[in-house]
Amino acid sequence: MEDSDHSTALRRGRRCSPTMNVRSEEHQAPSTGPRTPNRRKRGARHSDPGSIVPPSGLTPMVRHTSLTASNKRSAAPASGAGSAPRLSGEPAAVNLHQTIEGRVERRVRRKGLRDMLSKIKEEKRRSEQLAKAQITKLKAELRARDREIYRMQNATMVFDTERIWDLEQQIKDLKGQLATRSIASEEATQYFSCEWPSTPSIASTNDLMDVARDEDHFGDMTALINTLPRARPSILTPPATSPARPISPFSKDMSPTSDAPLEADRKQLQDEITSLELEVQKLTATLNSYNALGVRISDALSDGTLEKRGTSSSLEPVENQVQLLLQTMSERAAAVAHLTAIISELGFPGIDASEMIMSLASGFRAARLELEDLAPGEIKVPLTARGADILDLLLDRLRTQSKKTREDEDSIDEYHQIERSLRKQLDSRTSVMEELNIKIADAYRTLNEKEVRIRELEIGNDRLKGAVDGYVRDITELEGLIQPKSSEELLSAKKATIAELEAKIEEAVAQAAELLNEMSSTETSFTEHEHHQEAATA
Repeated sequence: MEDSDHSTALRRGRRCSPTMNVRSEEHQAPSTGPRTPNRRKRGARHSDPGSIVPPSGLTPMVRHTSLTASNKRSAAPASGAGSAPRLSGEPAAVNLHQTIEGRVERRVRRKGLRDMLSKIKEEKRRSEQLAKAQITKLKAELRARDREIYRMQNATMVFDTERIWDLEQQIKDLKGQLATRSIASEEATQYFSCEWPSTPSIASTNDLMDVARDEDHFGDMTALINTLPRARPSILTPPATSPARPISPFSKDMSPTSDAPLEADRKQLQDEITSLELEVQKLTATLNSYNALGVRISDALSDGTLEKRGTSSSLEPVENQVQLLLQTMSERAAAVAHLTAIISELGFPGIDASEMIMSLASGFRAARLELEDLAPGEIKVPLTARGADILDLLLDRLRTQSKKTREDEDSIDEYHQIERSLRKQLDSRTSVMEELNIKIADAYRTLNEKEVRIRELEIGNDRLKGAVDGYVRDITELEGLIQPKSSEELLSAKKATIAELEAKIEEAVAQAAELLNEMSSTETSFTEHEHHQEAATA
């Protein structure tokens, strides 16, 4: 428990030397307190000062920075026995071949997928542009038609409701005044026409009674005559083309001296009433024609066709314009239905064209977000951008990707050429290796035969040595036996025996030299074959 007070980093052994003990390091390290190990922090290298355009705040400054890894090599666990050296280059060539084939296959798959996605996006972009252009055109035409309908409604509105109510109220007031005035005038006329031929006494009495009876009437007429013209209410005058006013049958019996102002006022009121009745008749006829036209237009809007009837010349342009509007609206409705069918063929979800366009807009926004996920970095187009801006951005990215794809394809073609050349070289080296293997097998077989021959010769040499030893021993014995003989015979026999033995020894030495030469040539050919094989595999 000596190291229980230290931290886990100090108590744990190093990965690069698992057999090292921490206690041995404690004796070598100075007696300082435990510290947190300091590592070199990664630095951010600003290679690009940044764009002039201010960032939008989505993913700021990701494109303009790069992270540089530390130059410190990470310690790997050391193997106990160490990795055995590779004897030949065959596994490296096989791994390189497999790696190249896998990369080529993945690049081909990615290229096919990119082509398919680009075609789908191009078709969607074209259909969206066409639909957008048609929608814009139809909206502009609908706005123009709405403005024209509003202008026609304002043109056809000749009078307003307040004016009609005013006129009706004036007519009622005038009728009431006319009724009161006519009743008073009738009473006065009847009185004058009935009581005029009476006696003077009766007449004087009746005159006094009439004065008492007509006090109010006389006062009213006096106030009416003495009233200034500007103080009277303004009353509309009949037009010059109005017919002659009717004359009451009892106006001739009235006295011109006493009822002249009343007759003038009554005639003026009758003229005004007649003109007002004519205006009311005209307005009623106009209202009836407008009501009939409104009924016909509503029927036409419900049925889709407008029947032409005998109408006034002032309403014919309105009917023609309404007919044109109905025809245009039917054409626009057919165009809108066709556009809705085209938009529905695009494959976007929705019940009507507006929902499909909303789903299309959401698709553009999702494409913008996915583009940001696929290509991290600052994107100048905001999330609320129009579809055209997003399509331009996608086209720019697609152009860049297509350029990179072409470059990658060129490099892939170069890799293919290198691969073909390497395959040819590998085939040639394989054929050479097969020939060398055949030669090596022949050399091994020859070497085995030589070794067998060498063993046989060694056995023969041993036998020869034994025979030579026996010959020497025999010579020694012969020398001991033929000592009594003459020295000349002994010398000649000795020389003959020595010559014979030397011939045999020379023959054995020649055979041994020949065997040694064959062994050296076989070893040389085998060494050259191994060198050729190593060069071919490398």
